[in-house]
Order: sequence, then C-alpha cells, then structure tokens
Amino acid sequence: MVETANSHGVIEGLRFLRPNDRYLELVHRLDKATSGCLLIAKNRKMLNGLQTLLRNRQVEKIYTALLCGVLHKQSIVVNAPLEKRTLESREHRVRVHPEGKKSQTQFEKVAQYKNSTLVTTSPKTGRTHQIRVHAKHLGHPIAGDERYSTPSQYKQYREKGLKRLFLHASKLTFNHPLKDQSVSFEAPLDTELDLFIKKIMIKNYELIVFDWDGTLVDSIDWIVECIQQMAQLQDFELPTKQQCKDVIGLSLSQAMWALFPDINEEQKSAMVNAYRQKYMTKDVSEDDLFSDALPVLQELKNMNKTLAIATGKGQMGLDRSLDGTGIRSFFDYLRCAEKMQSKPSPHMLFDIMQESGVEPDKVLMIGDSTLDLVMAKNAGVASIGVTTGAHSYEVLKEHAPIACINNLSEIFRGNNDVQQR
Repeated sequence: MVETANSHGVIEGLRFLRPNDRYLELVHRLDKATSGCLLIAKNRKMLNGLQTLLRNRQVEKIYTALLCGVLHKQSIVVNAPLEKRTLESREHRVRVHPEGKKSQTQFEKVAQYKNSTLVTTSPKTGRTHQIRVHAKHLGHPIAGDERYSTPSQYKQYREKGLKRLFLHASKLTFNHPLKDQSVSFEAPLDTELDLFIKKIMIKNYELIVFDWDGTLVDSIDWIVECIQQMAQLQDFELPTKQQCKDVIGLSLSQAMWALFPDINEEQKSAMVNAYRQKYMTKDVSEDDLFSDALPVLQELKNMNKTLAIATGKGQMGLDRSLDGTGIRSFFDYLRCAEKMQSKPSPHMLFDIMQESGVEPDKVLMIGDSTLDLVMAKNAGVASIGVTTGAHSYEVLKEHAPIACINNLSEIFRGNNDVQQR
C-alpha cells in the first residue's frame, strides 16, 4: 500500500478512514517534511516480511530532490560516515564524522536549472537524515532544508515560494515477501513541489521560442518518408532514417546538399520540388500536434510569456502548418529559413530578440534537434531539448541544454525522471 506522508499521525488517520481494516501498521517512516511512498502492512506476517527486507537492505528507495546550486557531475556517489546526536530538546542532529556509521548515497542529475539541480537519489544505507546530510556534504543542501542548509539558502527558496523541504520518496521496489515477485510502487511528485519546479524552470524567461517539426508537431516520420521517396524518384542512394532526421531544421536546399553533397544546382532544385510535391499531399490538422502541445501553449500564454517559432520550413509551409493546426494566434514572432540564415546560425533568434527587445538571458529555445540547441548556443540563449523528434537524449545532452525532457508537458513537471536513461 502506498500513501503520501508529510505529517505525523498518518497511521491514525488511515485507521480512522478505514475502520473495517482490523490491522494497519507502518512498515517504515518518512521524515515529517518528506512526502511520497509509505508502506502500510495489513497483517503481522506482511509487516514482519517487509521489515526484514528493509533491515537486509533489499528495498530499493528512490527519492526526488532539488539541490541548491549547480551540480556539475551527472552521477555522484557519496560515501561518508554519519553520526547522530540527540539534543536536549530530543531533536536529532546528524553530521559527517569519521567515527560515524558507514553511509552511502547515490545522486543522479535529472535537470539543471539556473541555480538549482533536480536529482534522483538512492540511499544505500538507512541512516537518519542520510540524504539531507550527504547533500549538505556535497556542498548542495536540499532546497527548503531549514536544518541543513545555510540561512541565506533557506531564505532564498522561501522567497521563491518553496515552503517545505524539497524531498519526495518517489519509488519503492522490492520482492514481495509472500509471493516472491518483484513489485514497485510510485508516488507522483507532491503538488506543491511540482508547481515549484514549473516556476523555476521557466520563471526567468520572458520569450519562449519553439522549433516546429518534431517539437510541436509529430511530423518527423512523414518528413523522412518524403525525403526517402524523393531520393528513390531521383535515382539517388537512399539515406537512412537517422541521416534524414539529422538535416531536419535546415532549409530544404541545405538539407539536400547535406544529404547529397555531389549534386549540382539543377539536381538540387529538382529534388526540392519533388520533396515539396510529396510533402503537400498530406493535409495538416490539429491532430498532427503532439497531444500536449496545445495545453502547454495555453499555459505559457496564461503565464504571460511571449511565444515565437524558429523553423527550417519555408514561409508557405509554415503558414500552411499554422493555419492547419489552428495555433497561429499563440505566436508573436515567426521566423523561417526561407527568409533567414538556416540553423544552426543564430540569425533567426537574433532577429526575434531585436524585434521583441528581449535580452538573451531572458530567452529560452525549445527544440528536438541538435540544430536547435546549437542555434541557441550560438545566440547566447538557454535551451531545452525534447526527445520527441530528431535526436535522442544522449545526443541532445551533449549540447548542454538546461534540461532534456520526454515531452512538452514536462516543462511544467519535475517528476518521473525528466530524461529517460
């Protein structure tokens, strides 16, 4: 059984809510300030079995935490012995100390924000306040930790709107003690923490610039099919699917030259025309949008963000797509490669910033291709990679986006391992 626990008396509350359950006992505890998964046993046999697993460290625990500052490494294992002291007030204080008990915690970076780092963390030992003290030992205490962060760090996050410790028990995995089968329980990120992540991910940005194909619209497979069919019609060697994906974002002319470097101008023009003829045979509608595109755009507008598009499409193709999907009204600025230098040149972003008057540190580029992220870097603006189109997380992360996400709605979420590994 999984519940969310962020206060004392959870078992009493459950007994009140479930009077017909004759036996309800806590298998383990969470700190008062921690939310997430909590195991409840409904009989003595299950209680003993689960507690045996816990004692033998056979329960995998995964937490989500927001750390103060920038964590530069992707993965860190902290091995630091912990000593617990009990004050006269009966309050526990834990510190790293050579005479303490052996303790190990693993931290995995999920997303990097301006002055904070979202991580998943797994304690390999079960010491009091282990994750919190090991985070402090790293020099990156957990946001909202009044006990183990500095007063200035605590105040900083309070002023940003975080009123609690950003530590959440996300997942428990173990072998069922009676059935001998692996079971896993997950708890979605607490609403307060979820909203806070949403705020810090895009709070500092005034202008959000989107790529089109593969970012807002699920069109990558169709583009690949059109390129490959065009190559067949022109009797050229068939490019692979990934080779086709790699040029999405370039202008059509540049894409043809990138795929077929030995063609002349006449051949290039014929290939562009053949591609366009094939591409235009498919109508564009709202159904082509990724399912979360419209809600995300609406939410950004509700937050008074200025929205723009920077795409490798031609003007006619962009107009057709905007009108077909019905989302033109969301965007204040539109730029395409037909009238500007193609990605990864920063020309489109520079032009949008010049017209909008928004400074680079207030601009965020969102795209599915390395071309988008390199364009952003060349323009001196932040970027987010989304793995719904041309390139994978492993490829996108090489270009240092502030985050890699699996879909657009994760712009507003800090849960569920923001990038898939």
